[in-house]
Amino acid sequence: VYDVLRKDHPKSISEIMEEMPFGKSKTTALLRKLVENHYVTIVGSGRGTKYQR
Repeated sequence: VYDVLRKDHPKSISEIMEEMPFGKSKTTALLRKLVENHYVTIVGSGRGTKYQR
């Protein structure tokens, strides 16, 4: 998941999922761990939430 993200282009969960071999729940869980460990930053909130390195 981390490799899909770039600093200059935030992506939504649906954009990230297109490049992942697993579903939304696994993708969301991995993103949550990356955010908790300060590897990924959340941009926006609600339906407009995007993630970037």
